[in-house]
Amino acid sequence: MAIRVDLDGIKHILGLWIAKEEGASFWAQVCSNLVNRGVKDVFIVCCDGLKGLPEAVEAT
Repeated sequence: MAIRVDLDGIKHILGLWIAKEEGASFWAQVCSNLVNRGVKDVFIVCCDGLKGLPEAVEAT
């Protein structure tokens, strides 16, 4: 799940994705999907050791 916290502290769900495996290509698709839906900038990415997510964020 990807969430956004606005300046008022309100959380908004940006998307929910389900996959058999969470690898670099999966996270690249998630990042691409978010960009295509209008996300322009990300200030903080928080995850717990997800493989490929940091690389996908950097590439996007």
